[in-house]
Amino acid sequence: MALNTLLTQIHLTISVAEDESALLQHLCEIAVQQAGLKLAFISRPDAQGRFQFLAAAGQVDYLKDLFISSDAQIPEGQGPAGSAWREARAYIDNDFANAPFLTPWKERALAYGLTASAILPLFRNGKVWALLSVYSGDGTPFDDVLRTILQQMSLQISRGLERLQDMQRLRFLRASVEALDGGVTIADPQRHFVYANQAFLKLTGYTEEEVLGRDCKFLQTRQTDAQTVREIAMALAQEQSYTGDILNQRKDGTLFWNRLHIDPVLNDQGTLTGFIGLQQDITQERENRNLIQTLLDNAAVGIMVVRQRHIVQCNQHMADMMGLSLERMIGQDTRLLYPDEANWERVGQAYSELFQTGTTIVRRIAFSHADQQPLLIDAFGTLLEDQETSIWTMVDVTESVQQAQQLKKQQKIFQALAVEADLLLQGRDVQDMLQTTCTRLVDMEVFHTIGVVRPDPQGRVQVLAGAGPGIEKMKSYQIHMDDPSCLSARAWREQKTIVHSDFSSSQADRPWGQILATFGWSSALATPVWRDGKPFAVITFISTEPVFDGDTITACERAASLLGHSLDEYDLKERLRFLQEQEAQLARTDLVTGLPNRRFLETQMEQAMLRAVRHNRLLAVCMLDLDNFKPINDTYGHEIGDEVLMMLGKRLSNTLRKTDFIARYGGDEFVLLLEDLAEHADLAQLLKKIEEIITVPIRLSNGESVQVGVSMGIALYPTADTDQADQLLRWSDQALYEIKAHKADRENCWMVFGEDLHPDQRNPAQVLLDNGALEVWYQPILDSYTCKTVGIEALARLRDAEGNLWTPARFLPELKTRDLTTLMKGVLSQALVDLAVLDGQGYSLWVSVNLDAHSVSAECVECLRALIAPTRIDPSRITLEILEGDDFLEQSSSIEHLLEMKRFGVHLALDDLGSAYGSLLRLKTLPVDKIKLDQAFVRTLEKHPRDLYFVNTVQDLSTSLGVTLVVEGVETEDILDAVTVAGVSFLQGYAIARPLPMKELQQFLRRPAIERSTYPHTFLGLYALHLSLHSVLEKTMRQNLRLMNYKEMVDPGVCPLHRAMQHLGVSEGSPLDQRHREYHKALAEMISQLSVSREALDWCIMEQAQNALGEAILDAYASKRHRPADEEL
Repeated sequence: MALNTLLTQIHLTISVAEDESALLQHLCEIAVQQAGLKLAFISRPDAQGRFQFLAAAGQVDYLKDLFISSDAQIPEGQGPAGSAWREARAYIDNDFANAPFLTPWKERALAYGLTASAILPLFRNGKVWALLSVYSGDGTPFDDVLRTILQQMSLQISRGLERLQDMQRLRFLRASVEALDGGVTIADPQRHFVYANQAFLKLTGYTEEEVLGRDCKFLQTRQTDAQTVREIAMALAQEQSYTGDILNQRKDGTLFWNRLHIDPVLNDQGTLTGFIGLQQDITQERENRNLIQTLLDNAAVGIMVVRQRHIVQCNQHMADMMGLSLERMIGQDTRLLYPDEANWERVGQAYSELFQTGTTIVRRIAFSHADQQPLLIDAFGTLLEDQETSIWTMVDVTESVQQAQQLKKQQKIFQALAVEADLLLQGRDVQDMLQTTCTRLVDMEVFHTIGVVRPDPQGRVQVLAGAGPGIEKMKSYQIHMDDPSCLSARAWREQKTIVHSDFSSSQADRPWGQILATFGWSSALATPVWRDGKPFAVITFISTEPVFDGDTITACERAASLLGHSLDEYDLKERLRFLQEQEAQLARTDLVTGLPNRRFLETQMEQAMLRAVRHNRLLAVCMLDLDNFKPINDTYGHEIGDEVLMMLGKRLSNTLRKTDFIARYGGDEFVLLLEDLAEHADLAQLLKKIEEIITVPIRLSNGESVQVGVSMGIALYPTADTDQADQLLRWSDQALYEIKAHKADRENCWMVFGEDLHPDQRNPAQVLLDNGALEVWYQPILDSYTCKTVGIEALARLRDAEGNLWTPARFLPELKTRDLTTLMKGVLSQALVDLAVLDGQGYSLWVSVNLDAHSVSAECVECLRALIAPTRIDPSRITLEILEGDDFLEQSSSIEHLLEMKRFGVHLALDDLGSAYGSLLRLKTLPVDKIKLDQAFVRTLEKHPRDLYFVNTVQDLSTSLGVTLVVEGVETEDILDAVTVAGVSFLQGYAIARPLPMKELQQFLRRPAIERSTYPHTFLGLYALHLSLHSVLEKTMRQNLRLMNYKEMVDPGVCPLHRAMQHLGVSEGSPLDQRHREYHKALAEMISQLSVSREALDWCIMEQAQNALGEAILDAYASKRHRPADEEL
């Protein structure tokens, strides 16, 4: 029974396996655990014949430094493993101690208690792929039953390995097109074939088994051109396309010329997933080309002798090429050959090169045959000694150009399907998959318009998705699915592919005839899309040209098939996701009340604590216990008790705010997380409401009415001296215990941990504030352009009787709203006095003061006016900083009060931008003049330099909104350099100055201003310069090409980044210098593309080069921080 269970468990494991290594390890573990074996492992020999262990379980120490070989010439290869590998059969030995062929391992095996072994081959593709080795101990032999089980086990594993291999192969083959005439191959990123179509196998003479897994270059021979091989290798290494001819060898040894095109396949993240290759046998073409070359040597090409652009002489081949007689050509102006002035002038322009160098080449010239058929000619001119006469060799390339265009069309179709397959696997929903399919296929420029349709409930054609011109117009037509002239309707009714090659004559009188004429549609193909084995929709491909040949029809049907398979896979994933969500919901829900359970509470507490710290608000962890609940259980039973718990859970859920959280903790206990509390008064009001809702009598389902009481213990965070969630729960439980012990004399049904039941005095921080212990310190704010201090932030400190200085982190949590208002008045009053003193000393600075959002009121406005009016300080020099994360500011009354403050002249700043949600909305609605970036994004720039992207984004945002940006957290010289180079105007942080008392501030201001270098003086600053320059460059290229400095783009030597690198000691030829040159080379390529078409720009070229340069700068920065200052990069 146990052994049958073993086979069942192995079968189940294999059926769900996706990873080969994990599968092998799991199988070994099952063999040891279920079959009572001492050791099980799977191994295969390496290139030297030594067995490598792929997975093992049990007495794995036995395998340490163990040498087993497949080489029959050495003792270590003459054991059962070597024999099993060579002979492809099982070896079983029940007497390990006495088997002579086990001599090399006997002592080691007996030392580990191994007495019997069984070695079984594992097969893949009909060949031995690995060995399964199992060992028993204590003299337990492998009897006939166990041998049979082991044989079945090895057979199951072999099938499982082949299944995994088939799955991997299938993923790659999904994007292939089996029906293309040319050879098609797909290789993995390591360039080993994972797919080859029949055309490739026929071309090379190899079977599929002989091709798969082999390196792409196995067709090469000693006669293959080495330079061609290097060019291919370089293109693949750089993840670039390659097109060229290469000499290959078939299986039978015959040589053939292969026209090879290879494209890398990248996912949306830009990661290489494989390579797609197209092969075409051009042996005959090459032989013809050689023959043509021979004929050229014997004047068997079009040759003309030309003087002053008149034909002096020409050969018969040239006359035949043009369809004219020799007599008709000789003596005539060469204009005779051209269909228009443009082509004639084009060759005329080449004469300047001809007279300068003696030779010239003009390709793809349009000639006109006598029967008006167009010709494309490559012309090669050579100047004779008289410097007036030239000989022109004319080669007709019309057919080869047409062939290249046909090949390009096939490549586009293939690439479109490959892209579709990759994107469909990433579709968010059905609509996204349908729209993505249409959009990407149209983007490949093979088809003009694509639509996906199906019948609506009224039997009309409904457009589900589409792309390309005219698709929106098509949605407005009322077409029934029984319309015999509608291509899509026919494909739906007949469940097959329908092709129409000429719209002009048959569809002109249909409702859509006008749209056919408008967009020039001439042909279309409609084919069904199947979902879950049933027709789901019809996808229709429309073109302005008659493009639907055999290859294109096959490709369109393949696209529909890929879409159908992807829809099936999406449906399967959705069903699985639904089941997983149900399971997850059950895992975190209390079954009695339907509330979150204790497990879910743990995750919610951590998030609530983080929010409390970030928003500088109180979190109350409330342990709630029902009074008099036990008698209800005892009197009415547990079912009624559960009913009471469920009803109270609903009451609490309906009573609490949306930001609060409730969980059943166990028994009659609940835990409440009450967030976003400004002070104790807010908590008391909420707890009173909870008490009232719980103590309301409960009407039971049996008609009875019961009533319970409530006791609550509360722990407050972050005022509590802990960061541990479980400690907060213990403290709230202690407070609950104490409040329950005082039922007789308590004023309220709750108690806060650490507080007296009857508080009658203020806390230490409030006492210090009441007793005038406030000190105002100032932190300077630097203007990065002038390198001068232009402002200060006034910061509150409290000094106790022992002379200890309390920072805001210590005293702010103990202050209430009214205390914070008092604090703001004190800070602003002292700041106004100190500003006047500084004015007298010649320092005209502005000052920023923190204002609690809950203090914003009409009284606050009047208070500010009363404080400022008696002074001579211009109100515009005063900035009130309001914390960004406070929802209180969203109230209309608060906004009106802020506007009133601005009306009498003060400035407003939004503090800690980015520390909470809703930043953009507040920037849009609040009347702020400044924003202060949360220092969490700046002080860590040395560890996370890519956060400079965010700094630049906020800087752009502030510029577009017309507000001033102040960056806090400038703690080091590197960060100071980076944000200065990035162009941030106002900076604040320890790299400039720490918070200072008034006296030390005056000393600081007397220091001379620091003169900063024109160039960045750190690599972090260089990185900031690179991001800024690239941002400006990319915006210019995308928006206004006329503003570009082409020389600076192409020549790295005139780039500002080059001068900065020299200033930092970057040597020529270093990795960073090379990435910089490659960056400008990429820009040059972009310019080249611009000269052809702006729409054809491949922005990935510039993006990859920019990322590579940025990474090189960051590497240099990381290296420089650990390198002596005088060492050159």
